[in-house]
Amino acid sequence: MKTKKINLLALILALVCLMTCCFTSCAGDKTDDTAAQGGEENAVPNDPANFVFKEEEFEGVKYCSLDGVTESGKKLKTLEVPETYNGLTVLALNSECFSGCDKLETVIIHSSVREFYSNLFPGCTALRNIKLDFEQLYKEIQADSTVADTMTCSTAPDGTVSGSNSFLEGLDESKIKLVFTNADAYDFFSAEYTWGLFSSVMTLEK
Repeated sequence: MKTKKINLLALILALVCLMTCCFTSCAGDKTDDTAAQGGEENAVPNDPANFVFKEEEFEGVKYCSLDGVTESGKKLKTLEVPETYNGLTVLALNSECFSGCDKLETVIIHSSVREFYSNLFPGCTALRNIKLDFEQLYKEIQADSTVADTMTCSTAPDGTVSGSNSFLEGLDESKIKLVFTNADAYDFFSAEYTWGLFSSVMTLEK
């Protein structure tokens, strides 16, 4: 009888230990999942730490160009190009500056950017939306039409949306969208001589 009680007690202790281990393991997995999700949720899309900038100067005017994305930035699904860096206007997007951002789904670009060079998004296989916040730029153009002449938008010689030398080079035209956040800017750029070449992939944010 005494032996049976000892065996029963040992069995109960073993079950308690097993349940404790399972609970600890599950809790650990949940914590890891939460931490992984939090890394994405708490990320700031326009954090300068996500980007590599290049300080430049033209005719005495200093500015910044976006030259690349850091390893931490390449982990994000959304990136927002800052309008300034170290007190300088972010004026240009250099060729291949988003190279290797295979998780990137949305990129947000503001009115400060005036130069869009070729092949900005090599390897961005998940990219679907390029949001263009051009309201301020549109207002500047309405006030002074010569502002439009300061813009550079790289296009394909054959006139296609994603052909060689286009700033959208290599992207799938059936999946990519240039999303305007302002109706006036959308109307203007979809009819503009150069930007109008991309009108087939332009849309207005709902």
